[in-house]
Parts: sequence; structure tokens; C-alpha cells
Amino acid sequence: MIRGIHHVALLTGDFDRLLAFYRDVVGGELVHAREWGEGDDLALLGRVTGIGGEPRLRSAILRVGNAFVEIQHYRVPAGDGDPSAYVAQDFGIRHFALDVTEIEAEVDRLAAGGMHFAGPVQQPSSRIKSIYGRDPDGNIVELQELLVPDSPLAIA
Repeated sequence: MIRGIHHVALLTGDFDRLLAFYRDVVGGELVHAREWGEGDDLALLGRVTGIGGEPRLRSAILRVGNAFVEIQHYRVPAGDGDPSAYVAQDFGIRHFALDVTEIEAEVDRLAAGGMHFAGPVQQPSSRIKSIYGRDPDGNIVELQELLVPDSPLAIA
């Protein structure tokens, strides 16, 4: 039985910077950190991920409200890609959304911490305000404020 979505994983080339952003700016609570290396069953990690071989990985999981964000950095094999080059309509997982209150204040606070937004907050209907932004790695993160408390989209 599927109970829900547990976490979103963000892979990065600068582990410390992205961890600091989601911990210190977004306000996530660090609940688990691990570095896979000597003495670990690296072949098992390779099988679980489908990477094969013996990957080396740094990982941190932060509680952000009702879900978790995982920050990962593969030292071996090294990853590549530039999330800031991805656009919202590209195929694949392209963004995740943070449920907020007082969205304009959150935009100001997160922008001061290094997030870049597509523009001012928009109100596409009487039920929601939202805006897309990019974290320090360029990952697309949506902020949304539900304006109707009994919305079927509200987080319990």
C-alpha cells in the first residue's frame, strides 16, 4: 500500500552550499546525514541505485513541513548536468512545490537567501497564489499559497 510521497532528492555538485540553503534559508530540520565510503557495502548501493560498481555518496535528509528533501552528492561516479538550463516544460521531474503562508514575505526571505524568482507572485485564481523560483543550484521550486482553507489541495 502506498502511503504517500516521502521525499524529493536533489543531486548537486556543491553539497555544503545546497545543504546550507535548505537548512538555513528554507528552514529544513536535518534529520539524517550519511557518507557512503570505506567499510560500507558500496556494491549494494550500486545495485539499489542502478549505477553499478561502488559509488561514493554524501547524503542529508531534511524535514520540511510534512515531507523530506534529500540532498545528494555522488563523488564516484561524478554526476553532471546543469539544472539551471532546464525549463519548466522539459520532460521528467521538473519542480516541486512548497506550501507557504504569506507568500510575498516568503519570496522576499528566500530571495535574500539566494533564491531567484520568475517574477512577482501571481494569482491565477481566487483560490491560489504561486510563483516559480530557482534554488542556488537552479532547481525549480514553486511556492504556493492556498487562499481557501477548505481546498481539497490543502495540507492537513
